[in-house]
Amino acid sequence: MHCQTRPSGMLSCTYTFTKNDYDFYTSAEVVNIRTPAFFEWQHDLLYAILSAQLLALFAMVSFCISHAESAHKSATKFFSVAVTIAAMINLGANVSFQVFAHMVEYRFYHVSVSGIYEKHIGYSYYLHLIGSLMLLLALFLSLAYIITDYRLRSTPVQNQQTFASYQIHYRDPRDDFFAMRALPDLPPKYRS
Repeated sequence: MHCQTRPSGMLSCTYTFTKNDYDFYTSAEVVNIRTPAFFEWQHDLLYAILSAQLLALFAMVSFCISHAESAHKSATKFFSVAVTIAAMINLGANVSFQVFAHMVEYRFYHVSVSGIYEKHIGYSYYLHLIGSLMLLLALFLSLAYIITDYRLRSTPVQNQQTFASYQIHYRDPRDDFFAMRALPDLPPKYRS
């Protein structure tokens, strides 16, 4: 609104739309009074975190594909690579957020001349940190799976007998007194 006093003493006001006027909804000076500024490093960290989440989504899709026998090898390797990159990006974003958030120029919030408030890290940071640690756990489990799969890859018979030594076969001693009991095992020389 632009007001001028006329020679007759009358006040005349008109609406003008120029770049010098304050727009209370989009002006950076006015908006920063109500909400803190979103700095450039926060934009960069947000883009890095979103790219890491996209990689984690690709890892989840490759995990689903790895259940198919034809794509098992390549999908498990891609899963490990994608989870590794996503975990490193997320953990790097956590560390860089801690460093930037504790710098003096970003740590305090200036409202007016006398209104200076200290910012604190919110729960979303800790939620992201827990998610990053879960990605790190997924990385360790995928590496353990790849190593185990590489060692037991030779034949299907070995894969079926992997857990045979850990299974306990219970036999009731009274079974020997029944007329119809199980036949004894074949001697080793007749087994195929």
